[in-house]
Parts: sequence; C-alpha cells; structure tokens
Amino acid sequence: MNAITAHLEAMFDTYPRTPRVLDAKAELQAMMEDAYENLITAGVTPADAAGQVISEFGNLAELAPALGITTDTDRSRGRVEASAADDREGLAPPPTKIRNVSRVALIVLAVLAVIWLGIATPPLILAIFTPMPGWFIIFCGVAAGISAVALIFLIRLLRR
Repeated sequence: MNAITAHLEAMFDTYPRTPRVLDAKAELQAMMEDAYENLITAGVTPADAAGQVISEFGNLAELAPALGITTDTDRSRGRVEASAADDREGLAPPPTKIRNVSRVALIVLAVLAVIWLGIATPPLILAIFTPMPGWFIIFCGVAAGISAVALIFLIRLLRR
C-alpha cells in the first residue's frame, strides 16, 4: 500500500494543492485502494496487487477526464499544457525556468560554444609541437573545458 501512496504523491507532485486537485487526488486514492483490496481478496499477493493497481491507474493523462482534470500532453516540448479553465483554477503544473527559454537562444549559445571551442583547441594541439607560455596553455585548456561542458549541457537542453 505504501508503494501506491508514493506513486499517487508523485503523480500529483507537479500540481498545486488546490481544493479541486486535492479532491481528484482523494477520489483516485479511493479507487486505487478499492482495486487493491479487491485483488487482495482475490488471493493476489500484496506486492503483485500494488503493481497491478499502479499499472492500471498509473497514467494521470488517461485518468484526468474521469477526475475532472483536463490536460493535453505536448510531447514535442516535454511539458503539460492545461486548458484555459484549468489554468485559471491553478491546475496547470508550474513551468520550469529552463522550459521558458527560447530554443533559438539555446541554439545560439550552442553555436557560440562550438566557435569558442574551435578557437581554444588549436593552440592546445600546437603546444605539443612548439613551445608556448604555460599561462597561455592553461588559459586555452580552461576555455576549451568550459566550452565543452557548456556544449554538452546545451545539447541536453535542446533534446528535451
């Protein structure tokens, strides 16, 4: 039963604690507990019963219309957009700051990271064959490292 409660908490974690959301959560919890008790009565082990209940009630997007929460999942942007009525009532999950950033800005930053990496890396390669001041090699190494890390971070953000 603890697994069911933990799963239910995780499902509603992104929604604010409004009366409508709390009512929907309580209704879903009652339905899940009834299904769990029916499976236990039928002779299913508690662990299997919890797994079956979670798989049966696991997707909030499918259950939302029955609970009075209407949401549309926008998989291309990786976020949940609520209808205008739900938005007014505070049912839309709060947007994260990263998702508000324009993809164009992220692409520009990625291009700048690639350019900076292209500028900082050749002196490091040349330092193998020709003598260069130590401070210059350290500067180029740090710049190349920061550019590489920034590029990896930006690529991960763009994939979302």
